[in-house]
Amino acid sequence: MEKTTRLRWKTQWKRISLWIMVILVPLLLVVSAIPGRANEWKGEETVIISPQDVINDDFYRAAQTITIDGRIKGDAVIAAKRITINGTIEGDLIAAGQLITVNGSVNDDIRMAGQVLIIGQSARIKDDVIAAGYSLDNQAGSTIGGNLDYAGAQATIAGTVNSNLRAVTNGLKVVGTINGNVDTIVGDETITPPPFWPKPLESVPTIPPGLTLASSAKVGGELVYRSTQVATLESGATLAGKVTHYPLEHPERPQQPAQAGVVFHLQRLAAIVLLGWLLLRFFPHWPQEIGAIAQARPLPALGCGIVSIAAVITSIIALVIGTIVAMAILGLTVPILIGPVFGLGFLSIFALSLGFALVAGFIPDIVASLLSGQWFMHQLQRDQPPNRLLTLAIGASIFVIVTAIPVLGGIVNVLVILLGLGAIWLWGRHHSLCEFSRSRPLMTTA
Repeated sequence: MEKTTRLRWKTQWKRISLWIMVILVPLLLVVSAIPGRANEWKGEETVIISPQDVINDDFYRAAQTITIDGRIKGDAVIAAKRITINGTIEGDLIAAGQLITVNGSVNDDIRMAGQVLIIGQSARIKDDVIAAGYSLDNQAGSTIGGNLDYAGAQATIAGTVNSNLRAVTNGLKVVGTINGNVDTIVGDETITPPPFWPKPLESVPTIPPGLTLASSAKVGGELVYRSTQVATLESGATLAGKVTHYPLEHPERPQQPAQAGVVFHLQRLAAIVLLGWLLLRFFPHWPQEIGAIAQARPLPALGCGIVSIAAVITSIIALVIGTIVAMAILGLTVPILIGPVFGLGFLSIFALSLGFALVAGFIPDIVASLLSGQWFMHQLQRDQPPNRLLTLAIGASIFVIVTAIPVLGGIVNVLVILLGLGAIWLWGRHHSLCEFSRSRPLMTTA
């Protein structure tokens, strides 16, 4: 029983490690500029371990290009644009880069993430391979002693995997030998790299979507796959175990009943009125000042609204990068502080995001509702409305009805948010300048 539990935990950990590897890639790249000794990080342009070199320790490096032709008697943790392993690594290989090529021997596990991953013909991996990337090319002649776990856009398995193959990918082609089971989820769409994607350092073959077993493919265990289409089994492919196909269907977007839309708009109306009443109760003049600025200076307010959104997004990105950099530095100096720094960074990002969402999501709507209500009351020649809550409720009703109109409502929503945020920006800038001018000491002349 204990052995079974331990094996189950090990299997689950291997799957979890794949996602941990993907998450840790930015961290590996961030610490690339931190200098150190032989068993610490060092950033360089090119690192070459020649065939006669032997490193009797763990190997940590970050550079533009890393080539290992010698022997490392420990683990190798490396990050580079181009990584080539021709020698021997007696421990684990943990690598992140744009192009990773393994031609040598790894006596333990491989965990790697990158754009293009190549396991060459002469590669000998004694244990598991956990990989994530755009393309995996496992070439004929290579040997993986354990499991192969992969997540990415496409993969070709032409070598030998002595245990199981588990993959989540759009296109999977098995040409070689899998001595264990195959468990995969495959897609059915032709994938093209996005326009901002960096050009691969090596040519990438195009793998058709779905699961393909070539005539030379051999599966020693069961084949379980989930896809929208049946796998392509070429004549000559050998399957020793049971084949199970779980069909996947494209999810159809459920059609919401008309009542759901009405309920949503009623909820929005109630939220605007309730929050607007609270705002008027505690800050009775502020919404009117924001509305006056938006009416008097619409173009500057519109521009400042765009700038404010860009400023908040930039601040969130800066907080994320700052938190990662701080955690990387503390991980090499004072590891006990990683937890508090992560917590502080997370809370800061959460507070900024939540605050901005609340301000952008409700304040412009409340101000627009007040202005709409005042306009409606003016049309009725009631320059002195009975109370501001009634004005707000009437204006909110008009605003919700207008924004519920297809296309037009979306345009009005965007304009209201930008004008509202810009007016808040201009109001804050004006009051900051006033406070600054009042705080300056008066200059006197003798």
